[in-house]
Amino acid sequence: MILYEREVYLSLLARYNEALWPAQLLALLLGLLALGLLWRPRRGGDRLVAALLAVAWIWVGAGFFLRQMASIDYAAPLFGWLFVLQGLLLAWRGLLAGRLGGKPGCKLGGSASPAATRIGLGLAAFALLAMPPLAWLLGQPWPALPVFGLTPGATAVFTLGLLVAARGRARWLLAAVPIAWCLLGGFLAWELALPAAYPLPLAGLLGLAALFLTGRRPA
Repeated sequence: MILYEREVYLSLLARYNEALWPAQLLALLLGLLALGLLWRPRRGGDRLVAALLAVAWIWVGAGFFLRQMASIDYAAPLFGWLFVLQGLLLAWRGLLAGRLGGKPGCKLGGSASPAATRIGLGLAAFALLAMPPLAWLLGQPWPALPVFGLTPGATAVFTLGLLVAARGRARWLLAAVPIAWCLLGGFLAWELALPAAYPLPLAGLLGLAALFLTGRRPA
């Protein structure tokens, strides 16, 4: 049971986004860069995207959950440290080890399935480009919009999309938390009557199915 109301959450989210402006524009540009590297992989692109995702997850964990949400949600510290842990895992596997997954490695592009690449690109593009305007159209005030790299739902879906479109069986290691948050985020959205976030469970299940199907093929 959630102990705060929809208006309280939206007010907090609006203040958070307003305090960070214009970081949203930078997040959009970096997200587009990651999509470009997925569409046309470049040497070193894996490390760059992993670094971007790691910073995004650590920021959401520390800046959003631990600093903002902890004032109204007793579970926020747990979520915050989970996001920070996910960011450190991305940094370890992707930035330091030079791969987004385990052996034989998880490389951007060249997925085991062309369909998985399309699904992954679709999920990432939805998180980056569609979630903010969808939320606005469904009644959320413009300062209180979901943004990749700054809020949890968009960050989880974007990350899941990149992992779906990549190669490597060990994507499961990095996809577990994004999928879990998509499912939990959908429940929270239902409780708070935030229709823009209702697609989160569908995105998580779609990503899970794509990972399962492509994981059965040689990477």
